[in-house]
Amino acid sequence: MTTFYTVVNWLVILGYWLLIAGVTLRILMKRRAVPSAMAWLLIIYILPLVGIIAYLSFGELHLGNVVRNEPGRCGPPPPNG
Repeated sequence: MTTFYTVVNWLVILGYWLLIAGVTLRILMKRRAVPSAMAWLLIIYILPLVGIIAYLSFGELHLGNVVRNEPGRCGPPPPNG
């Protein structure tokens, strides 16, 4: 039974590091300002789980796709005059 828990423990640790490595690569591959990328990496490496949740919640905003695809949907309505 100890072997089972050892294997599960190693799989959890491996999954944890793969998740951090994946998010790190995502941050580095995305075109963003250097201070912004460094700040996200700092948050993720100081508070790993909180940082990953925060990045996935706030760092991956897709508003640019909506603006690019449907420019009339974002912004104020056109004037009536």
